[in-house]
Amino acid sequence: MKNAFNRLRSGMETLNLTMLLILNLFFMVFLLLAVCTVLVLAGVDEGFLYHDGQVELGGALAFVYTVCILIAVSMVVMIRMVFIHPLQRNIEAMKKLANGDFTVRVNHAEHGYVPREMVEFEQSFNKAAEELFITPPAVIKQITSLESSLDLKLFIRSPRGLKLTEAGKSVYRDAQYIVQYCKDAVVRAKNAAEEGDKVIRIGVSPMTPGQFLLDLWPSLHQHCPDIKFQLVPYENTPENAREILRNLGQNIDIVAGPYDQNLLDTRQCAALELSREPVRCAVSIYHPLAAKETLTADDLHGENFLMIRRGWNHYLDQMRDELWRDHPQIHIVDFDFLSINIFNQCENSNDILMTIDNWKNIHPLLKTIPVDWDYTVPFGLFHSPKPSATVKRFLKAVKTVYEL
Repeated sequence: MKNAFNRLRSGMETLNLTMLLILNLFFMVFLLLAVCTVLVLAGVDEGFLYHDGQVELGGALAFVYTVCILIAVSMVVMIRMVFIHPLQRNIEAMKKLANGDFTVRVNHAEHGYVPREMVEFEQSFNKAAEELFITPPAVIKQITSLESSLDLKLFIRSPRGLKLTEAGKSVYRDAQYIVQYCKDAVVRAKNAAEEGDKVIRIGVSPMTPGQFLLDLWPSLHQHCPDIKFQLVPYENTPENAREILRNLGQNIDIVAGPYDQNLLDTRQCAALELSREPVRCAVSIYHPLAAKETLTADDLHGENFLMIRRGWNHYLDQMRDELWRDHPQIHIVDFDFLSINIFNQCENSNDILMTIDNWKNIHPLLKTIPVDWDYTVPFGLFHSPKPSATVKRFLKAVKTVYEL
């Protein structure tokens, strides 16, 4: 008997909203009819409802009005109890979940009788919260383990929560790039599978532009009409530069840029030299020297001259030594890595930056000016020491077009 009662109660608790409204209406009409019948049979209505074998019109209207009022009141009360109150509790629970409180749960058994739709919603809500839930101690333990393995402090802990340190922000940005790079790698792999091995993947970034190759494409196409270009953008960071050059032929086949033999040996890659690019000077368009069309080394006296650190390129190291010897009035300022940041620094600080023609369009507020000296750096195409047959054909076509 107890089990049967529990099953009946469970079934009533999961009635849908439409059935509850119908049952409520039926109950109220039945209750009023029963009350009126008792009054008439007992003779206590004093003829208001029933007199001389006929139903009184006024009594009938009063009965109908009473029924409507009671039904309206009971429906409002029922809707508030079985729908509005649970809904408000569910909304509060959803707000807590959105704010990161994955321990929150809703229990329809606490609300009495609720519609089946509400029960299904609450069950789905609880399941989602359970899947998202990680206890705070577990999160703190994972963060501590990560900081220990990296030997970095990634978060600042306070009573108000966690805040990223500068190191943490850097790791976060790189992690975002890695995730996006992995997604892009899948896309490139699918494209390669569809197009076969007749695609040259050219890595491009602000510091490794591929525009000059695109300009040569009509001529290259005559020598290898079946080969297609695929531009692969990447973020120009020291870590990416090392990994890409060491793994040429995997996700990227060709990268353009200046180099020397030491760079090729260190990165375990090869290069096809296309030209010896003259070293130019980049200045802000608001710098006094921007009015000149050609500079001399004497024009740099008293100026800060931004140069890549020693050891990055043998030819630039030789240039540095000669400028120190012959023009000590030039204030050479080192920077660690060529990126868009150093071009921003040049414009903001009004300093002078060493550059080449291939970088003249990187910053719109910088002007690239030739200098009356003989300093140059090799510029070419980085590729794998063991290039594929398609890359070999492409490099051969480039040699032909450049008449190398």
